[in-house]
Amino acid sequence: MIFCDLKAGTLDFVNNFLYNKNMLKRYIVILITSILVVIFAVQNVETVEIRLWMFDLNASLSLIIILAFTVGTLITLLFAYPEIRYRDKKISMLEKENKEIKRFKPADIPDVKEFKEEQS
Repeated sequence: MIFCDLKAGTLDFVNNFLYNKNMLKRYIVILITSILVVIFAVQNVETVEIRLWMFDLNASLSLIIILAFTVGTLITLLFAYPEIRYRDKKISMLEKENKEIKRFKPADIPDVKEFKEEQS
């Protein structure tokens, strides 16, 4: 990490702050997108006819827009889920590995000079 010389508590604070800052940006983008979709849907209340193969459906344009947005979001999440799960597992594995590495004290690590002398 960038702040490796800071105390562990300070490092946790920095990581939590950056994580929360990114989450806040994500929530703001989601909120703005949702508001725009609702405004667009409310302004388009006309009834439209939807034809899909042999099916005919009359529905409000705003309902169709919201339904299409929701279906698109669900499909995106469905395809993104395996990648998200893979990343979570990878992060968990790396955190465990990091804890194991932190357990070693500098005295436990052989000195480079000693290693070179043993090789000679």
